[in-house]
Amino acid sequence: MASQINEANLLLLLATIGSGMVLVSIVLVARSVNRVSVERLVPDAVMAGRSFTITYIVRNPRRWSRGWGLIIGEYPSGQDASGLGHGFIGVLAPGEERRIEVEQVVPRRGRIRLHAVRVQSRFSLGLFSCTVDHVTPAELMVYPVIARFRRDPWRERSRTMAGGGSAPRQVAIQDEFFGLREYRQGDNYRWIHWRRSARMGELLVREMRAMQLREMVVIVDPWSAPYARMETDGAGMVDVAAERVISAATAAVCDGLDRGYRVGLICRAAEPVLIPVASGRVHRQRVLRELALLQPESAESLADLVARSYGAKLGQARLVVCTARMSPQHEGLVRYLHRQAEALLVLCPEQAEFQALVDLGRETRDDRRAS
Repeated sequence: MASQINEANLLLLLATIGSGMVLVSIVLVARSVNRVSVERLVPDAVMAGRSFTITYIVRNPRRWSRGWGLIIGEYPSGQDASGLGHGFIGVLAPGEERRIEVEQVVPRRGRIRLHAVRVQSRFSLGLFSCTVDHVTPAELMVYPVIARFRRDPWRERSRTMAGGGSAPRQVAIQDEFFGLREYRQGDNYRWIHWRRSARMGELLVREMRAMQLREMVVIVDPWSAPYARMETDGAGMVDVAAERVISAATAAVCDGLDRGYRVGLICRAAEPVLIPVASGRVHRQRVLRELALLQPESAESLADLVARSYGAKLGQARLVVCTARMSPQHEGLVRYLHRQAEALLVLCPEQAEFQALVDLGRETRDDRRAS
């Protein structure tokens, strides 16, 4: 009888200890996340497939209690914040402020809406978890993979379609004043600067040079192929040809702006994009943002978009046509633009020139290894 009582007391003691540990775990978990504040710092824009950091500033305003085993991350709201990593803080002392940087990679272009920062603790046994969501809305813009040109695409005066075509129309380009120099035998008398010549006591002539063309329009039709080659990118299925066309368009835009061109954009998409020519950092961000948000399906043809946006005002501009497939409609449009524009460049993944000119970075190297 006494042995049975001792066993019952031992079981009661063990049950009490276990219940106490569970109760302590619940209290510690709740107190770890209670009153902890979080501030999130995100970059204005990032590039798809390239790592970046989201910074969290975590504060513990309490005077006595510590925070234990804190997991800091984004509130999982559908596909917007799915796949983003988390940070961890082992111990957050009273009154302490901790700054943690979490490296992230987003495989796909587009807009990511961040709704809230989630603070979670499972200290100490991991039997229970307590979660607090701090609502701090933010938006992260993911630009397409920005490709680059392997060489100067405008080294030649113009580009023709693969398979030939008529010679490009020569556009009369006005000359601009460059400077003054001494008169040489055979110079046109109309070039003499008489006022400066009288002041200097010798004949001086105006030296002129051809005015460089400084306007370029990028025309994009990513979903022109009759069938799509779908591949997974870690966040779902993606149209490979369309993404390559969009990346090539980013290369054309950035290369043109870097060379001093005023660049415009025409995109055939669910919401057609018509951006007039301009330059500068703000314009670059606007163009990249529109390319990042492109979605398929459009009822309007590419030729109608070009006619509606520019009409016949293409004689003084260089054109870049980026398309997933050269259909008969695209070939007809390219022939028309070839006659109108000063110079023309066609970028199509089906053509060998695309691979020779456009460097898609990591994707291109992967393709080489696969081949």
